Amino acid sequence: MKYAGRHSCPKSIDFQHATWKNILFLFFLLPFARLDAATFTVTNLLNTGAGSLRAAITSANALAGLDNIVFTVAGTISLTSGLPQITSPVMLDGTTAPGYVACGMPMIELNGSAAGSNGLQLVAAGSGSTIQGLCIRNFPFNGIQLIGSSNNIIRSCYVGTTQNGNAAAGNGQNGFQIEGASNNNLFGGPNLCDRNVVSGNNGSGFSLVNSSSNTISNNYVGVSASGTLDVGNNSIGIFMCCGCTNNIVGGSTLNERNVISNNGNGLSANGLDINGCSNMTIRNNYVGLNAAGTAAMGNAENGIVLIGTPNSIIGGAGAFEGNVIAGHNFHGIVLVNAANNTTVFGNRIGTNAAGTAALGNTDSGVIVVNSSNITIGGSAPGQGNLLSGSLTEYGVYLTSATSCTVRGNKIGTDITGTNPLPNFGGGVIIEQNSSQNSIGGSALGEGNIIAFNTGYGVGVITNNCTRNLISRNSMFCNTGKGIDLATVGNNNYPSPVISTFTATGATGSASGFDAVELYYDSLCTATCQGKNYIGTANANASGLWTYVGALNTSARLVAIAIRTTAPSANNTSEATCQVILPVQWSYFEAIRGQDRNVDLEWGTTSEVNTSHFEVERSTDGLQFQTIGRIEARNAAQGASYTFLDPQAPPGEIAYRIRQADANGAFSYSEIRNLIIDDTQFQLQIGANPSDNEIQFRLTGEEVSGLRYTLVNLGGQEIVGGVFNVAQQGAWTRIASQELPAGIYFLRITGGGYQVSRKIVVAHSH
Repeated sequence: MKYAGRHSCPKSIDFQHATWKNILFLFFLLPFARLDAATFTVTNLLNTGAGSLRAAITSANALAGLDNIVFTVAGTISLTSGLPQITSPVMLDGTTAPGYVACGMPMIELNGSAAGSNGLQLVAAGSGSTIQGLCIRNFPFNGIQLIGSSNNIIRSCYVGTTQNGNAAAGNGQNGFQIEGASNNNLFGGPNLCDRNVVSGNNGSGFSLVNSSSNTISNNYVGVSASGTLDVGNNSIGIFMCCGCTNNIVGGSTLNERNVISNNGNGLSANGLDINGCSNMTIRNNYVGLNAAGTAAMGNAENGIVLIGTPNSIIGGAGAFEGNVIAGHNFHGIVLVNAANNTTVFGNRIGTNAAGTAALGNTDSGVIVVNSSNITIGGSAPGQGNLLSGSLTEYGVYLTSATSCTVRGNKIGTDITGTNPLPNFGGGVIIEQNSSQNSIGGSALGEGNIIAFNTGYGVGVITNNCTRNLISRNSMFCNTGKGIDLATVGNNNYPSPVISTFTATGATGSASGFDAVELYYDSLCTATCQGKNYIGTANANASGLWTYVGALNTSARLVAIAIRTTAPSANNTSEATCQVILPVQWSYFEAIRGQDRNVDLEWGTTSEVNTSHFEVERSTDGLQFQTIGRIEARNAAQGASYTFLDPQAPPGEIAYRIRQADANGAFSYSEIRNLIIDDTQFQLQIGANPSDNEIQFRLTGEEVSGLRYTLVNLGGQEIVGGVFNVAQQGAWTRIASQELPAGIYFLRITGGGYQVSRKIVVAHSH
């Protein structure tokens, strides 16, 4: 053992040859030299005696201030009794041993199989120490124990494995035991070579009791040094209890990631188990996977469990903040017994790290039990979780959970939201006194993608679950219903009715003052789900709702109703789909004739089980009255119909056709508007049928600015233009020799007017 100060202190003192003057000078220097770190060198691998590690620790403890312990030897120190507690700050540096390579295996092993003690023990007086580059194995108790010791750094160590880190050589209890208010310690660190391997121990990898503000980052807990082999601790990977606060597991950079996998014996023990603590941060960990994030190496029970641990964060929105949690025998994340106000976001649960393949937890991705105000996901970029691949249960499971929010997540898909990685119970389940929860939401980014699951998208399945909001989610290709109330959930809130569905809007009925959300559905299943949100229509006091806007009538329309008033506000219904009616419209025209006659003409392209058509007229555009009825022909290839309104009232009027099928379902045509007054222009048609040329002219008032269009029976515009004053009374000509023979309509629109005339093109050759 050697002693040396960092600056001017001599390496040794030869008292036989020193003069008294020199001796007095040296004694004068010694008190000042203690301001610098002393270095004690381990020169042999003996259990005790000069040059041993035991002697170095004893010497460092005897001196106040930070001291160094370095090694000039490499190999195994087989201890036959426990080492002294560290009672003074020390830099115990195994990386100084010969042969040590940065980021490589330790060259100093502490074998405690005959020691009868803990491996290393730091107490309060030893706070501020750094221990690095040691392999600590086979001690009957804990590998490293901290008792009231704070501000320490322990890095680059293998605790519980063989020297190469590939096999278990476990300590009898825990790898690390941190207790008695041991605070502000760092286990691992932000640099690649800071990594500890804490595996193979008979107890937990880490055990923290009543200790706070510690950081566990860049550790392999339960895997080999290569990150590929199962070297699990027999109990929990990381355990905390009894008043721990503000501890961090992981970090926000690539190197700070922990791998916490393979822990537990049989079906016992979780990856992380935190009980009776608060304000935890758990981010950027692989829990239940290998270090590459490509294969499942699940912990025996659950991935992360928070019991009575509120105000915590699991995940994050940054590039290296979300956890990947997969391959467990039970759940990915468990939040139970007042784990309130916890946020779970940015994680990939049940998949590989890339989010492209299922590595499912057997049960649910996230289960919330007897807790409130849990937020799963978020609306901002990166906050949503991927919750997929569960082998028997759900992406999210809420039971006795209140005021929880599930938003911005992908549930049952891959990371793109387009490919199936189904949960085999369903997307989201809400049961047993779970009320006032929100699945989705109205703000940008709050809706979830819930797709491809075996079972329902969202199920509210027990009768004591009410006021659960399910809004603006994209649900498709689930094998069950999009929303399933099991006849009891959300008070079995009634679904809305879709009465009409046309290219310009939809109407229907619901409970008074409901918000009715409209969606286009995917046709991958027969059930109503709702993939693409269109908009929301608000029902009036009578429950009637109207949506005005362009709609794709070739798609399937879906509606859900959301209660907006107390005491059952936010009760959400199951979805209802548009009625698929047995008629396809071809055209509908309202043609003004002489005086106040109006000819109505319409056609269909197919009719099956159609009962009849009712002609309806309105003078205010809101209330329509039936003015006639024509029986349907039920022609498989469609048919044409006409109706004459002989005394149309003056002013603005509107017409529509109500089609009814044999079972009572119905749909409406588009609306056609006319103005009947004495000042309206007169439209005169030339030869009709026409051969090579269609001729027409306008006379009367207000000709300038009117637009003309020629359309075919499918409503497609063939040609169009705008009149000006100079054209008043002049013939306008449209070449028709290249047009297919058949029926066309000439429409004049503008200034509130709409007039149509039927044009027949019949070629003579």
